Amino acid sequence: DRIEEALFLSFKRLFARDKIKRETFAIRLNRTGSVTGHTISGSSGQTALQNSLPASTVTGSNLLTTSELGNAIFTDLGSASNQRITFGGEIGNIVNAANTGETVGLIFYDQGTVVLDMAKTFMHDQHMSGVISGMRDGTMSTHGDVKSGQVLLGGGNMKSTGFTAANPDAKFVPDLLVSASIDDVLKHVCSTRFQSGTFTAMTFQNVTNINSTLVFCRATADEFNYSTNPSFTNSEGRLRVVDVGQEDTQRTFTFPTTVGLHDEFGNLLAVAKMSRPIEKNDEKDITFRVRLDF
Repeated sequence: DRIEEALFLSFKRLFARDKIKRETFAIRLNRTGSVTGHTISGSSGQTALQNSLPASTVTGSNLLTTSELGNAIFTDLGSASNQRITFGGEIGNIVNAANTGETVGLIFYDQGTVVLDMAKTFMHDQHMSGVISGMRDGTMSTHGDVKSGQVLLGGGNMKSTGFTAANPDAKFVPDLLVSASIDDVLKHVCSTRFQSGTFTAMTFQNVTNINSTLVFCRATADEFNYSTNPSFTNSEGRLRVVDVGQEDTQRTFTFPTTVGLHDEFGNLLAVAKMSRPIEKNDEKDITFRVRLDF
């Protein structure tokens, strides 16, 4: 079960949020590239689904040829009843939806990362042909479609005369993955295994954890009954009253609308708004309950 050829799919936190919900992940992709449209000796029209073709029977490159054949759906079905937790958080198995006994990878729910075993997810023995980048410039001299700094893989782009491929029976695993650069491998996987059409799709539900803290703020009867707002008093410094002539007898009252939360040094950390103003006077002892979500 060791994954030797791993394909990592990492999702942005914008989509995965705090974690991926178990048994909601599914992805549909192509298990094979295609040689449809290329000449195959003896049976024109065969596809890469019938792999194990000798290099001499294939002309042309299938490194970037998109296939709409052999697509399959892979999912984390059954992970809810088989929960595992490691140092990286919760983990589930990725299985073939058509055969849940076939495990093809892992999903790390907390990290929002899927690891697919390419030897199991894709057809590992598919014949590969085409030109890949050389490890250094000057690997092969210019000849036909093969230029300096490139290497011929399998039988693709091979002329009737000229080079003899070092590995004419090259396959997806291990030849392409071992011989090609990371750019070549990603270009192949992204262009042939994933599509922008309906043959490729992915879905999952995310989980957002909300932590709540309740803070109780008490205002006793003799507190917060006066406002520092300049409009609270008139030009003479006397209270503005509801009824004229009550300036000396009317008791002060306010309508608080906001509660500020401060730290031990008096720094304002958060502000809570009330749904409606509440009257506060010297006859009321009010406790405000503030819920802080983060």
